[in-house]
Amino acid sequence: MLASKMSRGTLMADLLVKLQTIATIVATGGGTYIAFAGLHAWKREMKGRRDIELCQHVIAQFYEAEEKVRELRSPMSYPAVEIRGSTQA
Repeated sequence: MLASKMSRGTLMADLLVKLQTIATIVATGGGTYIAFAGLHAWKREMKGRRDIELCQHVIAQFYEAEEKVRELRSPMSYPAVEIRGSTQA
């Protein structure tokens, strides 16, 4: 009877060691998956942020170009031209 109790205790200890090993493997795998998913999300966010900044810069450049074209096309942007023989002061 004593031998059967010892073997039962040994079996329980072996089972607990195996369960602990399995739990450690699952936790490590889960942690690795979460880390890679977070890294992927961070890379997407950085790419999106960079794209947005580029778009904002391009839009600002277009607005500046539009303003300069508008200044060039405005009749008030040219210097006054003096007409010969004019008596206007």
